[in-house]
Amino acid sequence: MTTHEADQQAAHQALRITQPRFYPSPMGGKDKQPRAVIRALKRHPVPAYFVLVYALSWACWIPAAIAGTWLSFPFIVFVMAGLAMPGLVGIVLTALLTGKAGLAGLFGRLGRARAPLIWYAVVLLLIPALQLAAAGLPALLGLATITFTFSGIAVLGGVISALLEEPGWRGFALPRMQARRPAFTASLLLGALWGTWHLPLWVAKGLPLTAAGLAVFLFTVVLISGWAVLFTWVYNNTNGNLFLMVVLHVVIDIATAAIQPGNWIGSALLLILTWATVALVVVRAGPARLSRSGGPVLGPGRRRDHRHTGQSPARPATGGRTITTRP
Repeated sequence: MTTHEADQQAAHQALRITQPRFYPSPMGGKDKQPRAVIRALKRHPVPAYFVLVYALSWACWIPAAIAGTWLSFPFIVFVMAGLAMPGLVGIVLTALLTGKAGLAGLFGRLGRARAPLIWYAVVLLLIPALQLAAAGLPALLGLATITFTFSGIAVLGGVISALLEEPGWRGFALPRMQARRPAFTASLLLGALWGTWHLPLWVAKGLPLTAAGLAVFLFTVVLISGWAVLFTWVYNNTNGNLFLMVVLHVVIDIATAAIQPGNWIGSALLLILTWATVALVVVRAGPARLSRSGGPVLGPGRRRDHRHTGQSPARPATGGRTITTRP
């Protein structure tokens, strides 16, 4: 090897040593995965919410449904965990998608007890009145009996389930569903999903997987869908008040446990009266908003930013006295 060739080889060796080399970061792919998930959640928040709620709740409830029991340990723990998923998933997705501002809006609406007195009357009296009429009319005509029961356990259970569920159903899902479709359509869809979500829990509580059992289940889902419209009607007329949604949920649980029709006639009459009330609400308030006041802007192509921040969806309802409760 000549001296010139030796110098060239040394120069090339030095170049290889000193030239910076770039290697792909092993963390790059890991960073992209959470970002891709968050982007997918932002594009499809409502489907993602229901997929997660169903998957997590049913994973908790299916063991109890297979065992045919829910009160014994450890199944009661799984049942309570499943009940918590609608609210928990709603809170987590709100934090991921809208951050502290969204959480502040969500909990602000949940803690806002100030509302016109007329809506407190609706929330506290409407469902019990329908329940009482449906059970009482057949009893007065001698076609059935009526049973009244009241239990502190039922009250406690209603409060717990309402607090665990409503931050999700009406706190997260409903405003986003109304942003893309009329209020009536959004309510029916939410009601059907809300009712169907209970299936494994009801099986664990004794619902038979027979034609008769499935008929009872379908009846209940249709009834819950009607209730969902009434929930939205109150929600849109009270500036998205989640506190009233919790109260209405508790009232429904207590009324259905305390006032029990003696046979299928009372149950059928309850379904008829509920949907007659829904029809009256839709005719008077309109299917687009379920509100005659300056409520949320609803329907396709009329989205507002507050749908994604969790802030209050409309101006406060006007007229009427208001009451304020303090913790």
